Amino acid sequence: MAFFSLPEIRRYHYKPWFYNAEEEKRRERRQQIEREVKHEQGEQTEAPNFIHFARKERQKSNRRVLVIFLFLAAAYYFLQHHFLS
Repeated sequence: MAFFSLPEIRRYHYKPWFYNAEEEKRRERRQQIEREVKHEQGEQTEAPNFIHFARKERQKSNRRVLVIFLFLAAAYYFLQHHFLS
């Protein structure tokens, strides 16, 4: 007969990461070379894609604000002419 239930012991599982500075430098250099090759071949790099994405999202946001504004203006016009005249 137990009056209290004790929680189970929680185990601590630590997995150390191995950091290899040389591998990191090689990976960064490889990525830089790939970007340079793409640039020489005339392909777009990552930055213009991000700029294009940000511009597209801003345009969507502007359209959304315009639609909400037009809806509120139409509702105001309807309510004013329907109930106040």
